[in-house]
Amino acid sequence: MSTNASSIATDPRFEFLRAEFALRPGRLGAMTRITACCLLTVILCMVFRIPVPAYAAYTVFVLSGAEAATTLRTAIGGIVAITAAACLSLLFYALDAGEPALRLPLMALATFLGMYLSRVIVIGPLAGFLLVITQTLIDDIPNFDSLAQFIMWLWVVIALPASLVAIIDLAFGQNPTHLLRDRVLGVFSDIEHTLLTGDAAQLARCLTITAGLPELRQRAELVDNWLKPIHAIDLALIESLDELVRIVGLLPKGSHSARTPLLIATRACREALLRNSVPTIAAVTVKDDTLRGLDSRSRPIVVAAAFTLNRLLDGLARRLGVVHEEPSRERVGSFFVPDAFSNPDHVRFALKAALATMLVYIIYSGLDWPGIRTCVVTCFFVALSSVGETVHKLTLRLSGAMAGGLLGALCIVFVLPHVTDIGGLSLVVACVAFFCAWVSTASERVAYAGMQMAFAFFIGVFQGYGPTEELTVLRDRVIGIVLGNVMMSVVFVTVWPVSAVDQAKAALAKAIAALGRLLREPSDGARLFVAQTLQRARRQLSMSIFEGDLFAGHSGRALARQRLADLDALTAATLVNVDQAERDTCENFRASAAAWFEDPQAPSVPAPASDAIAMRLALLEAEARPALRAAIEADLLLSAAIRSSAARAR
Repeated sequence: MSTNASSIATDPRFEFLRAEFALRPGRLGAMTRITACCLLTVILCMVFRIPVPAYAAYTVFVLSGAEAATTLRTAIGGIVAITAAACLSLLFYALDAGEPALRLPLMALATFLGMYLSRVIVIGPLAGFLLVITQTLIDDIPNFDSLAQFIMWLWVVIALPASLVAIIDLAFGQNPTHLLRDRVLGVFSDIEHTLLTGDAAQLARCLTITAGLPELRQRAELVDNWLKPIHAIDLALIESLDELVRIVGLLPKGSHSARTPLLIATRACREALLRNSVPTIAAVTVKDDTLRGLDSRSRPIVVAAAFTLNRLLDGLARRLGVVHEEPSRERVGSFFVPDAFSNPDHVRFALKAALATMLVYIIYSGLDWPGIRTCVVTCFFVALSSVGETVHKLTLRLSGAMAGGLLGALCIVFVLPHVTDIGGLSLVVACVAFFCAWVSTASERVAYAGMQMAFAFFIGVFQGYGPTEELTVLRDRVIGIVLGNVMMSVVFVTVWPVSAVDQAKAALAKAIAALGRLLREPSDGARLFVAQTLQRARRQLSMSIFEGDLFAGHSGRALARQRLADLDALTAATLVNVDQAERDTCENFRASAAAWFEDPQAPSVPAPASDAIAMRLALLEAEARPALRAAIEADLLLSAAIRSSAARAR
């Protein structure tokens, strides 16, 4: 028995589930806030007889973010979107209420614009989705006065939960500034652990965290204006932190004497951030005798780590000195993504989504089966850029819909017949919402299943303003979810299919070109761009498993994964090279290395350049500065990484 329990505990699947459903700091509070908002929304809908309470309750899950800034921005966007959708719907009704032949083209146009805007506008619109949904209601509510009145109620259906979520999150939610600080402190703690023990296993998780810090830092400015004047300093600190994670991950075990000053400096950085004070040390210095005692691989890594830590110490000191300055007004963010009007993939994505949406609308209209209208909702929320991402969300949506539908059916059959007042209904809603919130606050790998569970449960249970015993509505709506998922998958797989592996390869190509530019001329933001690009490639590769052998198959995916691993090693070696205190190295080699990064199909770094580095190192006097020796050894380290990567690429 103990053997079976031990094998289950060490099963990777068990470890995955345990990590996803662990009550990490802040998660219980998020679950409680979502549950409270759902409960208040349902109670208000029942008391004031607001229509479609299921959508109002589900809106809470859609708008709830990881921290207050995201929730506030999404809630405001939701209110603006429903306002625009309501006005445009009334305008469309004036044009096509008596012309069914005109309604279909207008719906298709609205779907296309909504899905296109979801790709090119930074905040991501809801107006297109709401506009199409309201246009489908004319089939069930032919009277224009009743239809206009229902549209006005739909504004309340979205605005009510959006307001509740925004208010509760601002009062009790996670402050993004505190969340940002906690994540940075966690990264520093993991670096300390690695320096103490030599175990770098935790640093892989840190790379995912540091890649997301710039976006979190931007959201923090929405609620804390004092962060605006130090935006550039904070981005430089995040860049240096990511760089330190990669460099420390290269450090071989041993060399304890060299690790000690790095550990002291890392602790000083963490304590300065924790106490919001100037670091207790101004700079980290590794003694020459210590550097001389290191091997040729450890020496350049230690020098680069010290160089990076000095940038962190200096940045933290400068950060404290400008906290109380007036906010800078120079930096203005763009409303559109950079390639909004130049990338044809945005148009193709919108066309595919519009095609799938109109097909499911035609299907349920032709079958005269309005109960499966949820297929239209599904098409809007399941669409993503690549096939892998779409199938991933399809899997979560189907599993969540089945689980939520089953949960709703059990409640309808066994619980709701015994519910006699709103107090009993509130208890049922609270229990289910809390459980669904537990799932929806996990990582993106499983979170959407929790949202779908809530949606399927709400649309099945809330069929009126009292207890229901009807299972037909629940059945129809779950069928609609399945239909929408299947149609989106068919369209995205057959029409202009986009492979997650291809997207990962494109991201890797951008990263390797950026490394070449970094070697030629280090610049602010270049390192951070590489880190974020590698993270995008890593995410797409994780989604590619849902594509099976549809595109490149296992071999193409395996090659991309190998390329990503090689590029991670090349990035770390490049950072070690550019972060040397001494710059008196072989310029011919650096030019050759940069040329190889810009054209990875080249036959690796020319041997004469590497031989020149080795000769230069051999000619150094024994009394030469260790930092100079480390700089030349950094060239050798990068040369070895390039040769290894080039050999595997053949």
